[in-house]
Amino acid sequence: MITLLWTVTAVGLALWSGAVWAVWALLTHDPAWVGHLREWLDASPAAGWLDHWLPGWDALLAAMVQLLQAVLRSVAAWIPWLLGAVWAGGSLLTLALAGLLHWAIRVGSRPVQAPAPGPSPTPPPASA
Repeated sequence: MITLLWTVTAVGLALWSGAVWAVWALLTHDPAWVGHLREWLDASPAAGWLDHWLPGWDALLAAMVQLLQAVLRSVAAWIPWLLGAVWAGGSLLTLALAGLLHWAIRVGSRPVQAPAPGPSPTPPPASA
């Protein structure tokens, strides 16, 4: 059970590290990539659906793209530090939870020990 716990913990940490790395790789690029989202959405079949159900979506998308680009440019210097702190916090939380579960498994799987017998009475002296 403990081996399974630590295996799941290791796989979880690997997935967590990969996810943080992917976000870091995405956010450290030039914010101009956000502008390509509009081109991609205009070329997709979803554009017609959006025109029908959300008129004016393209103006909203243009404003959101500009806002996102401005935010990414303003926090570009902090992204590595922020993501490093998020990764470390998540990793420490995962390891602490795994350690707590390890302890709980160890305590819960201990066999219950029978109480030690008290001192036995001494037999009466044998008469000759």
